[in-house]
Amino acid sequence: TSAPVPFNPGSNYVLIQVRSRQRAGGIIFTFRDTEQAVAQVVAGRRSESLEPRPDGLRVRNASSSRADYAITVPTRYRFLRVRIADEPELRIPISRAQHEGMWNIGLQASSP
Repeated sequence: TSAPVPFNPGSNYVLIQVRSRQRAGGIIFTFRDTEQAVAQVVAGRRSESLEPRPDGLRVRNASSSRADYAITVPTRYRFLRVRIADEPELRIPISRAQHEGMWNIGLQASSP
């Protein structure tokens, strides 16, 4: 488990950039009525790192990783953008009316 990494994007969205697909693991996003976004490696941590960016967070991982991540996103943002490696971006709308919610994204690479 890593220490919590706070970040505070300066726009109406949060961009999460993940370097690569992994051998196993995933990201659990929690949407909450809170002031600050926070990320943490919660299981399987080895050499992964979390780097705050002006528009969100970069997850520096390796294809051999098995890490799981937990990311809390404030509901004041309009949407979450997720980019994994060079794959098309995933956009997840965030509802201000809903005070809490969750979204899971698997990071496991598909078998050849």
